[in-house]
Amino acid sequence: MGRSNGSFSTPLPLPHTSAEPKLQIRAKQRRDGNLLVNLSTGTRLTLSFIVAALIAALVVGAIGIQRSQSLTNQSQFYQNLLRVNTNLTTGAQYLQLMKAETQSILTQLTSTQTSQETLNTEESALTNLSSRYNEMLTQYVENDQLTKHPYEIALLLEANHGSQINQQATLSSSALRTWRVYQSSAVQVLAFIKNGQTAEALHLEQFQVEPTNADALSALRALIQFDSKLATSVQDAANVEQQGQYITTIISSIIAFLAIMLIGWIISGTIVRRLNRLREVTKDVERGQLNRRVPVIGRDEIADVSSAVNAMLEAILGLLEETRHQRDALTNAAEHLFTDMRVVSAGDLRVNAPVSNDPIGMLANAFNFTVGRFRRFVQHTRTIAEQLDVIAHQEIERAEKFTHSTLSIKTGPLNIPEALPSPSRSNTHALAALYQHQTVSDDLQRRIQSTQDFYPNEILFHLQEIRAHLQPQGKLMLRSDSVAGVVEQLTTLTERLNRLAGSINPTSIRQEEMKKRALDEMYLLKNQMKTMTTELQNNQKDLLKNFQELDREIAEILLTPRSQRARGIPDAAFVRGESAGRETREGAPEIMQLSAALASDIISMARQLSSLAQEIRTGIISFQLDTVEGSKSLSNIPITPAHRYDLASDMHHPGSISTPGDYR
Repeated sequence: MGRSNGSFSTPLPLPHTSAEPKLQIRAKQRRDGNLLVNLSTGTRLTLSFIVAALIAALVVGAIGIQRSQSLTNQSQFYQNLLRVNTNLTTGAQYLQLMKAETQSILTQLTSTQTSQETLNTEESALTNLSSRYNEMLTQYVENDQLTKHPYEIALLLEANHGSQINQQATLSSSALRTWRVYQSSAVQVLAFIKNGQTAEALHLEQFQVEPTNADALSALRALIQFDSKLATSVQDAANVEQQGQYITTIISSIIAFLAIMLIGWIISGTIVRRLNRLREVTKDVERGQLNRRVPVIGRDEIADVSSAVNAMLEAILGLLEETRHQRDALTNAAEHLFTDMRVVSAGDLRVNAPVSNDPIGMLANAFNFTVGRFRRFVQHTRTIAEQLDVIAHQEIERAEKFTHSTLSIKTGPLNIPEALPSPSRSNTHALAALYQHQTVSDDLQRRIQSTQDFYPNEILFHLQEIRAHLQPQGKLMLRSDSVAGVVEQLTTLTERLNRLAGSINPTSIRQEEMKKRALDEMYLLKNQMKTMTTELQNNQKDLLKNFQELDREIAEILLTPRSQRARGIPDAAFVRGESAGRETREGAPEIMQLSAALASDIISMARQLSSLAQEIRTGIISFQLDTVEGSKSLSNIPITPAHRYDLASDMHHPGSISTPGDYR
């Protein structure tokens, strides 16, 4: 049944200990991953926001630039059309002026009043108009045609007006050709005029210059009309380009959205996937799979958390293993302790459970305290029962002797001597020794000392003897108070053992019934102790009442001689005289009656004490017999505690458990 401290694989720390070791969890430093997961979470999120904003800015900027360039090309196209239209309109006016100048020169040639200076001025004006028109038309052909502007060709091609490019080239060549023909005719007319060939000049102007001028003007107007059509084509091209820009904007937005989604997926993948793994591992751990671990990838915050979780799981496994060892050790210790408890329940109070520094050892210490106190209480109760039995028998004998003496005095002569001798020194010392252990009042002692010579010797001796023998019973009642205090402390310890027994985890209804039966057996002694305490208190009250009646009777007896002295009767005459004997005989029946009643009360009280002592012995024997059945019930209670027992606070709490010396 012994148990040593070395039986535990892992010793438990004592409660209320300040130097407990602190559990330190350290994460492993071995990590892997790519450059992206090596960045911190904040940096990675910031980078993703920057890239998404950059993509959106690029898309919006590209669309804006394209739109601006399109508007610029359209504006430039419209400006060119306006300038070309203005130049062509001016050229048409030049052709008309040249026709008018030619006709004016020919008219003046036919007139006789025309001066040569006027002719020269008009010829120079015609030459100037011809050179301007030639310059305008040449510039148009060289610089203003669509073939010289690729962006205009692109606009026309977007609007499906590519045929206008060739049409413009045809009209331009026609205008240039008709202008060349008209210019050569006009030069011949001027040559005829300078040579004085007026008739040939008129004939050439009528049949060649005017038709070629009309052809050149017609070709130029066709070119002007074509330019006006180009404006409509440019508007169509602008509409087509606007629709294209809408489509481009939508496509660019979709591409930007997909690009941002891709970046977000890549960035979130480095966070969400690892968090999902962490959640899966935690759920598996909740289901009891403690061997799962979180893969540590990267050097960011999630990697730190994963590493910390792995370290925490390792620490939990270590703690569970240590707890398992401690539970096995506590189970072993609990087996020994419950074995000792079964032995005690069987009635053997000589058992001492081994004490150690673990919680079960503290429970064993409390168990030893309880068993020791209970053992001393049983011994003390047995001694008290024996003392009560002895005192009861003695009191019965003395009461019977007192009754017999009283009856003999009542039936026989008083045999009072003629002169009572004065009390000797030995009698005085005997009476003093008789009264030195009594708790009587000072007034009663004074009456006894003043009336010793006049009290009948036999009655006084028997009454004082009864008073002296009843006095230890008063002390016995005082001891019963201390026994009641012991009973109360034992009740407290019994309730604490009941709570400890209640901490046992039953696994079936039968075990619950067995535990309840064991608790009922433990309460049996508590109820018996309460009954004994109540009876002792009642007996104490009866004893006090009897003491008071006895004191009153002694006082009445002692007052009779004092009243006789007050009447002036001398002591010798009272003792020797017949009148004194007569008065004493007259008061003797009353004294005998009171003495008989007192003896009857004493016998009744002694019988009650004897019955109480017998009940105490019967209760102890019945407790020892009943605990045998209780131990059989306790043998089926599981010995594994449901939780750790911590009685350190109860053992060190002042006033909770008394020291073993309380019953000594």
